Amino acid sequence: MPILTAIGHNPWQRTYYQRLIARGKPPKLAIVASMRKLVTAIYSVAKSRTPFVSRDAREAFPPGSKSRPGVKDSGMTAGGPSSPEGYPSSPDFPTPRARSTRRPPIL
Repeated sequence: MPILTAIGHNPWQRTYYQRLIARGKPPKLAIVASMRKLVTAIYSVAKSRTPFVSRDAREAFPPGSKSRPGVKDSGMTAGGPSSPEGYPSSPDFPTPRARSTRRPPIL
């Protein structure tokens, strides 16, 4: 399960898991809750097409702050250049095309 690796290596997930354990939750319940939180974050990134930034990182480095250790400014930060539709302009996050209203043929 990817969540076990995330709990071991990702500070955001590790903190959440340890907080649940400290509240007295059983380990399996804490793992499933962490898994749900990870899936929700993945879905959010896929739906909004913006990079994931944890709440801890947002508090430590508010939008517009110039000092972000280890992070190269790629124009993907708040206030950076973006496309007219509001999506970040990056090869990693291409601007979506308009959906076609044409229906596929019925076979």
